[in-house]
Amino acid sequence: MEIGMGKTTVTVVALADCNASIYLSSGGGFIGGQSHESIRQAAQNMIRQISDHRAALHETKEYPLPKNGQVTFYALYDDCVMAAAARESQLKSHKYGVTYIFAAGQEIITQYRRIQEKGQP
Repeated sequence: MEIGMGKTTVTVVALADCNASIYLSSGGGFIGGQSHESIRQAAQNMIRQISDHRAALHETKEYPLPKNGQVTFYALYDDCVMAAAARESQLKSHKYGVTYIFAAGQEIITQYRRIQEKGQP
């Protein structure tokens, strides 16, 4: 999931092995989440939501950065890459397939914040 925030892009990655990371185009981010149960659970949920809502995605071969306020979702499969995009404001006010993927990605961000607030590595 990539979120356009002004001149910065926030990328949230969830992997099938229950690892999740956050990368900032401005530099930095959070990695190593697999050592925390809350991150593993959030990553597993995001993978589940992508699987449950695959019909909301379409096959793509283009990977543009999201514009400000836009969220782009990518799912890598063995035979293709699937994608969808929506305005962040739509995702907060409507319930459709990618809304659940967005919420799962936001949970990864939330869990990293909680870990950081506790001062855990």
